[in-house]
Amino acid sequence: MTAKLCRWTLTALAGALCFTALARAQVTVDPKIPKYKPTEGVSGNIKSIGSDTMNNLMALWAEGFHKFYPSVQIEVEGKGSTTAPPALISGAAHFGPMSREMQVDAIFSKTRKGGYEKDITRWGQLGLEGEWADKPISIYGRNSASGTYGYIKEHALLNGDFKDSVKEQPGSSSVVQGVASDRYAIGYSGIGYKTADVRAVPLAKTAKTPAIEATPDNAYTGKYPMARFLMIYVNYKPNSQLDPLRREFVKYIFSKQGQQDVINDGYYPVKAAIAQNAFKSVGIEDVAFTSADKP
Repeated sequence: MTAKLCRWTLTALAGALCFTALARAQVTVDPKIPKYKPTEGVSGNIKSIGSDTMNNLMALWAEGFHKFYPSVQIEVEGKGSTTAPPALISGAAHFGPMSREMQVDAIFSKTRKGGYEKDITRWGQLGLEGEWADKPISIYGRNSASGTYGYIKEHALLNGDFKDSVKEQPGSSSVVQGVASDRYAIGYSGIGYKTADVRAVPLAKTAKTPAIEATPDNAYTGKYPMARFLMIYVNYKPNSQLDPLRREFVKYIFSKQGQQDVINDGYYPVKAAIAQNAFKSVGIEDVAFTSADKP
């Protein structure tokens, strides 16, 4: 059988629109997910090529994994989700992380496929008063290589076109920095890049429904309109076994330590059921999930 690009969902993510400060809610790892335990015979090099949104997270996983296996060298390159598939197919990378009816469309899009009759260019059109009422909305976003760019284009713009006035940034952190330094700005980024200088914007699906905060619970249930999953891909031949290095790295990602890394990077960890499905998809069957940590 031929190899395939095997996808795992990693973290429930609010692809949040941001503009001022919101305290991060307390998030914990599912207690059913076991701790990672190192094994013998693991050596070599790992290279990850893909999403900028997941760049910091991949670095945290690399650092955590390296503590168990000091001889393993891990290189992380994050230039955009579209760089992942060709790198995996060509063998240049072992792992490929990828990230991919509202007024949001009228703010960011020049085609307004969401159906809103007017182009929204000033904060007053969104209901803000006082000094904000007549201020132009300054827009920040990503370039076309970004999975976040593709996700917003598909889900918020309904595959419409972004406005020419969008200030395209090379990375998610640049978007957040731009919004933080520009008082009347709005932009989109992965929730993991949110800082105390910006606020994740509550969103509503329609004008008649309530705005939903970008919280962990709302991301898990899908209530937040811009919630999504991040993915990581690996070449895997069905009915075979991954080599020890990739196998153990996958096990670390979905371990208690690996999912704590997810939290430390500002994202939301997966539930045990998702971790189990991820292992099953690449033939890993020796991980025991329990209701609590064993001594």
